[in-house]
Amino acid sequence: MNRTLEYDASDQNVSVAWDERVGAFQVTSDLGTFRVEPAWHERAQVFYTAYTEVEGLFIEAETLDEFREIILDMTPDLLRDNHMDATGQVLPIPDIPVAEPVRLEQGDGRGRALA
Repeated sequence: MNRTLEYDASDQNVSVAWDERVGAFQVTSDLGTFRVEPAWHERAQVFYTAYTEVEGLFIEAETLDEFREIILDMTPDLLRDNHMDATGQVLPIPDIPVAEPVRLEQGDGRGRALA
């Protein structure tokens, strides 16, 4: 999982590599380096995007290899569409909040979210 894959789209070079130190994919492009963290959802049996610095990149995949391939497929367009302004200037990386899982309390039938 340490190899780097290259993908070229619209004159934008994008590579994705697994960074063992932080447990995340590092996406490198002409616009900078972005982190994408997968997490495992036990019930759904899929990896999903737990954190991303690529605005709009939300993934579900059965394997990390499939997850990486989806990053390579989607990232060039998302970076171009969401990280550049009309003049081609790079926009700052947004702080994208990720929702925490919600556990429902059983009993009264209405369910109450627990922190």
